[in-house]
Amino acid sequence: MHPSKHRIASIVGTGLALVAFLLLALRPAVSFGAHAGALLAGGILGGRTEGLIARALILFGSVLGVAAVGSLFAVAGSVTGAAAGALVGAVRSARRAFEEAEPPPPATAAGSDRPPVIPPIPPPPREESDLAGPEPEAGPPKPGA
Repeated sequence: MHPSKHRIASIVGTGLALVAFLLLALRPAVSFGAHAGALLAGGILGGRTEGLIARALILFGSVLGVAAVGSLFAVAGSVTGAAAGALVGAVRSARRAFEEAEPPPPATAAGSDRPPVIPPIPPPPREESDLAGPEPEAGPPKPGA
């Protein structure tokens, strides 16, 4: 596969991952980032979380949470897209090589110098009862029994 096709697959994977991020992880990323910002503001300001500086730290935490989780989704989507593109390229090249390959020679008739292409099928394995031979037949009942 041409390198630009790998790049296209990687970009498509990144786009799909960012859409998945917007649908699945945006709200939790904002919430956890805001919680981290509130903990940071409480640690810096001594437990108080009101005021302009505290709100700025909470906003900073929210933005940082969205950026971190969004970049994680983007990188994972890019890697997944590149891997899918490489897999599709490998399957296409294998299919092309299979189609361009020379077909096998036809099987020869009996008595030819060349061995047949398809080997003969071996007989099925025998069971122990087959190796022991037939069971003796029961004869007429004996008079004293």
